[in-house]
Amino acid sequence: MSSEACCSIPPVVSEGYEKKGEFISLGNLEKAYVTGPKETGRAIVIVYDVIGYSSQAIQGADILALSAKAQVIVPDLLQGDFADHSWIPPDTPEKLQRWQRWYAERGNPLTYLEPLASVADTLRNGGAQKIGLVGFCWGGKVATLAGTEANGISAVVAVHPGMVDPNDATAVAVPFALYDSKDEDKDAASC
Repeated sequence: MSSEACCSIPPVVSEGYEKKGEFISLGNLEKAYVTGPKETGRAIVIVYDVIGYSSQAIQGADILALSAKAQVIVPDLLQGDFADHSWIPPDTPEKLQRWQRWYAERGNPLTYLEPLASVADTLRNGGAQKIGLVGFCWGGKVATLAGTEANGISAVVAVHPGMVDPNDATAVAVPFALYDSKDEDKDAASC
């Protein structure tokens, strides 16, 4: 589940930010934000949180592309059907009901492994020799699960990951880093 920080920390530039990349179709998805140089042979796929294309996600992709000198892709796995900021935290019965309904319909991380694999395949076919995944919160779970097979993913990073399960770590088949926040279960995150 998203932490309160997901909705309360402002983007680096709060007004007037001009994105550096563009939205294109990629893999079997209609929409993905792509920024940074393709010719390096390195690609980083960011799996956003349930909030989707926030200002933080776009600016973070642009900053990462510049600093890593890599192409950075933010695929729209949820196809625009994002969770609503107002549900977080789900501290009322109404918010909890809305969150649970959305999650039951859209939130199962396993649903997104095939679309994510199609993005990775398209990047490899386009010249990417190394592909890393960086997932935030819910996206951390998706990225972790995607790293459990030898599918051409070079490394996985989960940042303040949601739904941490120590059993996932034993199945990861690539270099893996987990950066938890104060909101994660420390016992689960110390796997």
